[in-house]
Amino acid sequence: GCLKLKDVSLNGNVEEIEKRSFYKCISLDNLIVTAKTIEDEAFYWCTSLENLSFNDNVKSIKTRAFSRCTSLKSIVFNNNIESLGKYSFAGNTALSSVEFGENIKSISHTAFDDTNSEFISNNSYCEEWIKNWKKK
Repeated sequence: GCLKLKDVSLNGNVEEIEKRSFYKCISLDNLIVTAKTIEDEAFYWCTSLENLSFNDNVKSIKTRAFSRCTSLKSIVFNNNIESLGKYSFAGNTALSSVEFGENIKSISHTAFDDTNSEFISNNSYCEEWIKNWKKK
């Protein structure tokens, strides 16, 4: 990984953040995501990541894209994000608050494994997912 990289801000022309692009960037603490798709393990094990935001271009977050980002405390998804892949935010032990956007249509049942998150949503799909999550 890139050990000293602290901030990443990508412009709106980036379509995809490829697999393992920022894998184990352990100093990365601030991230603004503008790419349409965030591929598998793109930000896996970025243990210092505290501030994460998504602009309206983001539609899909793939497998383990943000897993093991153990400093991340909250997430607010924009209304254009449609899918969250397997283990996409798993192992984020500090994660306590997740607010889903209105258009999410698919959330893997493992997306938030090993977290203690509270979930907020006014989307019927997400509300059903939250009920099932609480039964795990």
